[in-house]
Amino acid sequence: MAVIFSIPILLVLLVLQSTVASKVTLLNGTADLLLVWLAAWALSSKDRSGFILAGIAGALVSYITAIPWYIYLSAYLLVILLARYFSQKLWESPLLAMLIIIMIASIYLYTFTFIGLRIKGVDYPLSISLNQVIIPSVFLNLFIAIPVFAIAKDFSKWFYRSENAS
Repeated sequence: MAVIFSIPILLVLLVLQSTVASKVTLLNGTADLLLVWLAAWALSSKDRSGFILAGIAGALVSYITAIPWYIYLSAYLLVILLARYFSQKLWESPLLAMLIIIMIASIYLYTFTFIGLRIKGVDYPLSISLNQVIIPSVFLNLFIAIPVFAIAKDFSKWFYRSENAS
């Protein structure tokens, strides 16, 4: 049931990411709204719907970008795996876990995006990519992580409360 209600959210975030968020840049870096939402949802949900949502989000983003399909899919699955690990085994502080997950997953995503583009023949120098794209993108993801986490937590509470009332 959570997947059915979350698919429209993923679609809205995809549209926002490809229109609004792509215009809000820090140097040449942009935020990945879907990555941040998946981390927040996986930390606040009570089921394993995050894996299905990661697959759907990976497919959606891979469809609209020129990046190889497996990069986004693996990054989004990594987000869910890290969130499940942090929420079950490691910490009781979900906001701190959220920031660490966003940092690890963002570095993974943008580094493998750089490698994927290199394999496709796009030649960017590593130092420029690191300073102009990867580090600013990680910072933007961390910047939006706290409000997105609050929204996802409220949505999760609302959704699971209404599901338990049935």
